[in-house]
Amino acid sequence: MGTFCCIQPQVREWSSQDLTVMQELTASIMTEINLRNQIQKLKVEQNLRDTFVAALTHDLRTPLTAAKMGVQMLGRRHADLPSVQTSVARVSGSLDRAERMIQNLLDASRIKAGKRVALELGACDFHTITAQALDELSAIYSERFVLKAEGMFKMEADPLALRRIVENLSSNAAKYGAPGTPVEVVLDRNEHHVVLQVRNQGAPIAAGELQTIFEPFHRTRSATESAEKGWGLGLPLVRGIAEAHGGKATVTSSAEEGTCFTITLPLDAASEQRRSA
Repeated sequence: MGTFCCIQPQVREWSSQDLTVMQELTASIMTEINLRNQIQKLKVEQNLRDTFVAALTHDLRTPLTAAKMGVQMLGRRHADLPSVQTSVARVSGSLDRAERMIQNLLDASRIKAGKRVALELGACDFHTITAQALDELSAIYSERFVLKAEGMFKMEADPLALRRIVENLSSNAAKYGAPGTPVEVVLDRNEHHVVLQVRNQGAPIAAGELQTIFEPFHRTRSATESAEKGWGLGLPLVRGIAEAHGGKATVTSSAEEGTCFTITLPLDAASEQRRSA
């Protein structure tokens, strides 16, 4: 912390005020030392938790893969039995959801460690990806999604990662927006970028929470108090995926305009990564 030196050129007795000042300085220094010790302990605990989560999620993939293979084999053996196929589809869907949750935890660990989400870039159409994701979500949230987009949105990006962005933002908007109101999903583009906006109506997010809403494991007060359960991983992953592509994620929220998440992505993520390397 350094050295503090008090020098008085003339010999004299210390006054009560002098002693009070030195006592306050000593108390401040001891408080700082204790805080630093606590922060160091918290960092060690956090590293242990992150290591545990990474190891656990990695090890869970092996039994999940075996279970998926077993279910697929069962489906092939009894392809002529509709009841079996229904059960196979239900179990496969649950296993896929568990696998996505594991991937979310792994990616969240990478983000907290300051690393970028791993991408598999390829040619894709963001319009098609968005439409397919909203079509599947409509089976859960009814016909609440309104997609506004014209033409094709060809990109060099990770199609599965783009789908995760759409799924996370759209499902959040449906869960936490005003019941029965539409969720507006808008795609736009310019010469170099694609812009995705997901807007819902309802109670606005508090201004103070807008600053931390993209932090891992953070949930807004309204989300915590609602009946909806969550880990606070969806929005950090959305921002992490956007930044891994060389883009960004922002949010605005007001009672008049509703809550709007905006994702800006380059049309060619591969070129963007080469420029930033």
